[in-house]
Amino acid sequence: VSGTWRHLTENVNQLAQNLTTQVRAIADVATAVTKGDLTRTIDVETKGEVAELKDNINQMIRNLRETTQKGAEQDWLKTNLARISGMMQGQRDLRQLSRLIMSEVTPVVSAQY
Repeated sequence: VSGTWRHLTENVNQLAQNLTTQVRAIADVATAVTKGDLTRTIDVETKGEVAELKDNINQMIRNLRETTQKGAEQDWLKTNLARISGMMQGQRDLRQLSRLIMSEVTPVVSAQY
């Protein structure tokens, strides 16, 4: 094969190689996400529809990371509120109750009491 056909064949092979590299990079990150790894992003250089796919998956990862963080914060808040509420039950002395609340809340918010 020579001339135009050779050039055409080389171009097709290069396109196929680039596409394979891009798809493998996307698949690698997608697999990591299915295993819970939200620290990864797709960094391979892409164009066209593959670039759109890459951008959408990267946005999905950012959204999952944000949702996971918000969920962890909500869980932390609910757990601590339930714990403090449980400690407050049965407390009748306002002074003792305030000390109890201060001793529990102060370390949580990194303050000094």
